[in-house]
Amino acid sequence: MRRRSHDKAILPTVEFLSRMTAPVSPLLPDRQSMLLADYWRISRKAILLKPDQIKADIARAEDRFRSRLARSPGIIYAEGLPVSERADEIGSLIRNHQVVVLTGETGSGKTTQLPKIALAAGR
Repeated sequence: MRRRSHDKAILPTVEFLSRMTAPVSPLLPDRQSMLLADYWRISRKAILLKPDQIKADIARAEDRFRSRLARSPGIIYAEGLPVSERADEIGSLIRNHQVVVLTGETGSGKTTQLPKIALAAGR
């Protein structure tokens, strides 16, 4: 059977296949050190890029992450709300338990303060 010229373009090269099967995990950092979008972009590109290019991409992504963290506003709780007064206790409960049910009077700060407490607790 005669081979067509466009068949060659479809077949992957040996170099490409070796890169596909080579482990890339030692080059990739922890997902917590960069934005998730950057992590997945670098993970996809890691198969095709050289290690020095991957390291440069990782360094840029980590710099972008640190810059965004530095620009994020601080968490300020509203004064006088019952939920704000017990923010430390609620934060501890959120960190230590999978499910926390919190009840309170209308106007106690559940809707406005709980997201801030959960963010400060790392959730």
